[in-house]
Amino acid sequence: MIKTPDVSRRLFGGVLDYDGAGYYPGLELLNFVYCIDGDILLADEGDVRIRRRAHNFARQLVWDKNFTENPQRRNVLFDEDSEDAIRRLLECLQVDIPNMSKKSSPNWERAHFFPYSPSL
Repeated sequence: MIKTPDVSRRLFGGVLDYDGAGYYPGLELLNFVYCIDGDILLADEGDVRIRRRAHNFARQLVWDKNFTENPQRRNVLFDEDSEDAIRRLLECLQVDIPNMSKKSSPNWERAHFFPYSPSL
């Protein structure tokens, strides 16, 4: 019987991002696709270069209880109303975390969005 983290290990050689059990190898693969440096996913020549992107600010906006202390907050969000509206929109993009109670929210380090382009 194959264990879930073994899927990530077989596909990528390890569990690339902490997720507790390797439940997100598809998200990890999509992160590679979206973060490829250039227009061609698998070039015939040369090295494949990956530039890692993160949605940390958006994840903190939605799930961090201390977001009001974020120094970039007012550089990105216009006011309290826009902050609340964007938070509620982004909440709709949350990927469910297996084996987590629906009653509680994950902390922002463990929360994920459904894969969208880097412009999220």
